[in-house]
Amino acid sequence: MARPPKFEEPAIEITPNPGPSVGIDRGVVHTMAISDGEMLDMPRLLSPGEEHRLQALERKATRQQLARKRGEQRSKRQERTYDQIAAMRARQARRREDWLNKTTTQIAKNHGVVAVEDLNVAGMTRSARGTIEQPGVNVRAKARLNRSILGMAWGKAGRMLVYKCQANGSALVKVNARNSSIECARCGHVSTANRIDQTIFHCEVCAHTANADTNAAQVVLQRGLTALSGATPGCGGTAREARVTVPQREPHAQAPTSRRTSIHHAGATPLGGEPSAHCGRYPAEGSSTAKGGDHP
Repeated sequence: MARPPKFEEPAIEITPNPGPSVGIDRGVVHTMAISDGEMLDMPRLLSPGEEHRLQALERKATRQQLARKRGEQRSKRQERTYDQIAAMRARQARRREDWLNKTTTQIAKNHGVVAVEDLNVAGMTRSARGTIEQPGVNVRAKARLNRSILGMAWGKAGRMLVYKCQANGSALVKVNARNSSIECARCGHVSTANRIDQTIFHCEVCAHTANADTNAAQVVLQRGLTALSGATPGCGGTAREARVTVPQREPHAQAPTSRRTSIHHAGATPLGGEPSAHCGRYPAEGSSTAKGGDHP
């Protein structure tokens, strides 16, 4: 039996992106807050007239559903109403994806290192209704927050950055988001008292004042740079884990030069060296500098 032919994928070598490093904080007020102070806000996806028409169609669909008797099939008018609602929703989704594509492309092209929070969006948007024995609290408020998070498409933006950074020679670093909103980017002090309100951050120790989202993006950037520093793959500040996506790919067949995509966790080796024995500000045990970390 003849063997199937072998196909070799040509090796593609990508030049590392020489652009500056950037940290990104995703939110519901601002879609993306950049560590340099820029705010990237998703534009209005439907015009006021389109939103009014969508609401009218949804009310019409509700009236038609209430008027339909139990067991009776949908009428052609009701099906047409549902089709019109689906068309409006699809238009909204296309505009959202178009903005995300353009925005993430510019971020990947203009920056050599992109640090983002490693968010579990599915867990964050889980319903708070609870059970009959243990009913949830603030269910409506949580539902509104879930809709806002899903409307900002945090997960899709993160997935787009993965392959766009690889294609443009940038390194994407995912760090733990714990306490990033209440940690001072200047001195590292962590306290809930640092957040005066939704938009203002004021450190109670060093008196550093900044926009809360910008400060969080700067904290994410610091954690990402610490994770990329070889000695601490994944622990910077209060970050406990980080995943580093290296812009390389290994072809199906061996070739002289290749690129490989890999994701590393805390304690792993970013580029194939010996695994790290310590994290960030925590020196390795037995070393001459092991005096204890800045944080517990």
